Amino acid sequence: MAERILIVDDCDTHHILMAGIFDRFETVTARTLAEAERALDRSDFSLILLDVNLPDGDGFSFYAKLRAKPHASRTPVIFITANDSAAGEIMGFSLGAEDYIVKPIEPARLRTRVEARLKRIAEKEERDLTLQKGDLRLNVSQQRVGLLKEGREEELLSLTPVEFKLLFHFLRNEGHVFSRGQLLNTVWGNATDVFERTVDMHISKLRRKIEASEFTVNAVHGAGYRLSRRGA
Repeated sequence: MAERILIVDDCDTHHILMAGIFDRFETVTARTLAEAERALDRSDFSLILLDVNLPDGDGFSFYAKLRAKPHASRTPVIFITANDSAAGEIMGFSLGAEDYIVKPIEPARLRTRVEARLKRIAEKEERDLTLQKGDLRLNVSQQRVGLLKEGREEELLSLTPVEFKLLFHFLRNEGHVFSRGQLLNTVWGNATDVFERTVDMHISKLRRKIEASEFTVNAVHGAGYRLSRRGA
């Protein structure tokens, strides 16, 4: 799965440059903070590259606003700015940013620093064994699924071990289509007594159990299954 990066910058040239730098990632671009907010309301991101000076506001204030959004409160942010002052850098790091990179952009350095941050985040996620997407929070070690309301866990969903594995895999790869064979290989491994029809049965049960959440699992004709947000 490709990591998804949101690039918030009002310069089209930088959009093109960074799309090339991160060609192995999935990138979404926004020229204003309003566009960025709409993108964040539609999807989760692995990382946000955020310019400080934008037409409709400043990145520092937007960062604070992000932290108040349950679905984006833990999304790591790297500031990219022409402001090379010590005060700007101190402000960025004091807010909790992952990094503060000064323009002009050096492609190799930017790619290295972003990849290092994503690797560190992935390693931390594995250590914590917790995955939160939208209004669902999964604790792998406890096989526990919490349904969140306004950022607080209000309900536990009762899933079987297989349903939990399916949901975890889908959430980590939100929006991607998986064939029945791929799901069999990922969830059941080398089991030889499990058939593709079994996948359909478990998907159907999982779909019913997550009805109260913002997610659903859709069948993609001739291809397999995809987890997506309702109404998306």
